[in-house]
Amino acid sequence: MSYLMPFVFVAAIGCLLVAAVNMFLAVRYRKPGVPLFPNEFSSPANILFMPSKLTERGLLARKRCFLGTIGFLTAMLIAFIVSAASQ
Repeated sequence: MSYLMPFVFVAAIGCLLVAAVNMFLAVRYRKPGVPLFPNEFSSPANILFMPSKLTERGLLARKRCFLGTIGFLTAMLIAFIVSAASQ
C-alpha cells in the first residue's frame, strides 16, 4: 500500500461530503413556487439539471456540488492508478 493512499482517501471523502451537502443546499434554494416533487416520478435532485429554477445561492451550491463530484471522481481515478502502479 502506498503512503499516498490515506491522503487520497481523505480527499475523496471530503469531496463526497462537499457534493452531498451542496446538493441538499441547491434543492433548498430553489426559486419560490417551484415544487419539491413536481410529479410522482421526479426526484428533488433533478433540479440540479434545471438551473433556471434555482436562485443565485442555489446556482452557487449547484456549481460546488458538481465540483465536489468531479473531485471525488478524480480522487478515485488517482487511487486506481496508484493501486495499479504499486503492484
